[in-house]
Parts: sequence; structure tokens; C-alpha cells
Amino acid sequence: MNRTSVFIFRHGETDWNRDHRLQGHSDIPLNPHGADQARDLALRLKSEGIELVLSSDLARALETARAVARESHAPIVVLPGLRETALGIAEGLTHDEIRSRLGADAWRRWASLHPMDAEFAFAGGESKVAHRHRLFDAMETALLRFPHSRVAVSTHGGALRRILHHIDPGLTEPAMIPNCRVFRFEFDRTARLWELSRAEGS
Repeated sequence: MNRTSVFIFRHGETDWNRDHRLQGHSDIPLNPHGADQARDLALRLKSEGIELVLSSDLARALETARAVARESHAPIVVLPGLRETALGIAEGLTHDEIRSRLGADAWRRWASLHPMDAEFAFAGGESKVAHRHRLFDAMETALLRFPHSRVAVSTHGGALRRILHHIDPGLTEPAMIPNCRVFRFEFDRTARLWELSRAEGS
């Protein structure tokens, strides 16, 4: 069988999520509520027959992945390529702080869906285009190396937006992907094609 069902989810809550601070590569752990969310997610996915969990190496994603792996009795493969976008000088700032310190135009370009803004990056960070290439290279390399039929992926909010918009460019930008939201995709390993199968709750 050449298709893999891929369950991609955002990690549980951190204190920076609660305070609406951009995290990027900053290694912020789950807070107690986030740990509870991760356990709830693990129970929701327990019946899905997960055979392998791929995870970003950042603590918030890896802690969430470990909860899922424990319930599913599945091994974890840690992939730094699944990290959130590197946000450089914007990391640790709120949206309002970015506007006041870096300028309203910097925030507008980062939040924009216009193709001309896709290469924008905060100083010291990476663009959405670079992030998207990194994510898909990491996922597809692993899915071809480990040809399981049901795989979970623990990653980040921005990463999920990059994935969703690459697979379905007609989607409008999700204003917020809640912590531990799950999206199910189908990956054709022969054609290297992706399809969005289901979002949790749909």
C-alpha cells in the first residue's frame, strides 16, 4: 500500500501561547494546561492505530508527541525540520510589540497572504517559503523512509498553516489553530501528493 494517513497536530499550550507571544525556535515547554491538552489529545488519537510519531525537537512539540506515543505504543522519530518558523528578532514579542518596535509594515507583510510577501522574513529569521520547503522535506523524507500506514506528526501553529496552504492554496488564512487541533491528511508515497482528508470536528 502506497498511501499513508498522516495526523498532524499542534502542540499543547505554553505560557507564551497564553500571553500571545511569538515563539519561533525559542524552546518554551508546555504549561500545566498544555500538558492536560496533550494527554487529552493522546486519548483522542488512541483509536486511530498510530504506528509512528514524528516530532519537532522543540520541547512543547516533543512533550505533546510523547503523550501521544505512550497511548498509541508507537515510537518517536525527532526531526528538527518540523520546527516552527524561525522568527529572529520577533521571537518573544506580541503582535502589538512587533508593530511598535519593528513597524506596522513588518507585521502586515508577515501576516499577509500575498505572494509578494511570501519571501518576507524578520531579521535573523526565515520566510514562509523557506519554512514550507523545510517542513515538507522533513516529512516526506521520513514518510518514505518509514512506510507506515498511519503516522502522527507533532508540530506548531505556523507549521500547520504552511502545510495547509501548500496543500490547498485556496484556503483563507486560519486566524488561529488551537493548541492540539488535529488535521488528517493522505500522502501518496509514489506520487508524493498530499490531500487534506479531515480537520478535527469536521
